[in-house]
Amino acid sequence: MRILAALLIVSFAFAVDYLYIAVRVESYDPRTGLMKVTGIAGSCEGKSFNLIAKPGMDPKQIEKRELRVLIDSDHCEDKATYKILER
Repeated sequence: MRILAALLIVSFAFAVDYLYIAVRVESYDPRTGLMKVTGIAGSCEGKSFNLIAKPGMDPKQIEKRELRVLIDSDHCEDKATYKILER
């Protein structure tokens, strides 16, 4: 029983949370893959930050659009940079 409890504590300590957010793309540089975005809903609403696009994202499909993406963080901060995990 103690071993099971220890394993559960360790697994919770290393848990990684991601955040699914809605953003409006303000600008996109296809050379670097960097998007400047503004959060439009949820915990990121009103915050401006950067996202690193996944390779192969079409600039015509994301420029000046609203997207819903999964990022590699569990919170948003102004002027921070996050990586897109899923779109």
